[in-house]
Amino acid sequence: METVGLCHTDLSMGVGGAITDVPKILGHEGTGKVLKIGSKVTHVAVGDPVILSFTWCGDCSPCKSGAPGYCYEFPQGNFIMNDLDETYVLDGQKIDGKFFGQSSFAKIGIVNGPSVVNVKHLNLDADTLAKFGPLGCGFLTGAGAITNAGEAKKDESCVIYGLGGVGFAAIMAAKIAGCNPIIGVDINEKKFDLAKKLGATHVIKGGDDAEVSKQIKELTGGHGAELSLECIGGSRFVQNAVDNACHLGKIVYVGLAGMEDVISIPSFPFMIGGKKLIGCTEGNARPYEFIEKMIGWHAKGQFPIEELQKTYKIEDFQLAVDDMKKGNVIKPILKY
Repeated sequence: METVGLCHTDLSMGVGGAITDVPKILGHEGTGKVLKIGSKVTHVAVGDPVILSFTWCGDCSPCKSGAPGYCYEFPQGNFIMNDLDETYVLDGQKIDGKFFGQSSFAKIGIVNGPSVVNVKHLNLDADTLAKFGPLGCGFLTGAGAITNAGEAKKDESCVIYGLGGVGFAAIMAAKIAGCNPIIGVDINEKKFDLAKKLGATHVIKGGDDAEVSKQIKELTGGHGAELSLECIGGSRFVQNAVDNACHLGKIVYVGLAGMEDVISIPSFPFMIGGKKLIGCTEGNARPYEFIEKMIGWHAKGQFPIEELQKTYKIEDFQLAVDDMKKGNVIKPILKY
């Protein structure tokens, strides 16, 4: 591993009782180079520069249809102890070391083949590659949710709830698609200038659901948003996004809520409005294709992820965590 992005998913999974209670090596936005390969690995060679993403089985119907984010083994392969749970042992205790198929908070990892995206053919210099770890998850999720799941179109009105790494990537993707207006909603007004710089045409302070709804309706001709992305997590925010959508509106949600959280939607207004509520995992993306697309956007100046990042030495891990929690940085990059 050479760098790894820090994601809110890492923080949530690091709390005791999340998914499993066993010790875990987290990290899932890694970049690095290949040291060795298994006998069945053919898409990379020793020394190749790589970006790491989530893992999937490759054999189930979603995987075979090109939708690996919906792999039937996704929870087991990405969150729970798997067939290589004995790879890491500390003081005689097993440690789950295949988080998202990679556990990139370790300097050296045994990584699942599907998690590895070979970027050797792109001839990226080391400094550029170092920025690209979040393309494997956070930025892929936000940009993919808009581009793939939401099928964003030119001049569609777009509302993005939650301005973290996912939400900011979504704003940039919405701008690339030509959406208008692009409205960012967040409780932290410190993020608003950056949202506008990256492509938001309007920003709304969250917290008062009625006021947020009123402003969205005013900005979208009175009927609501044609495309919405909920990045916060929780039934309240999904329901708000549905309520604030126009007839035939598309509502994509990626926010990580509690396992017991239940979405309750008034069925008649939803039906007569012809609205579409779309759950989305990993941006509906094929990492080996969509990561290269985002790199292409970046090369054209359309996806300036540097605006979201700050680099920390791996020894300053706790400082990066604290800064992220305080909102001092959107996407910390840890460098080995």
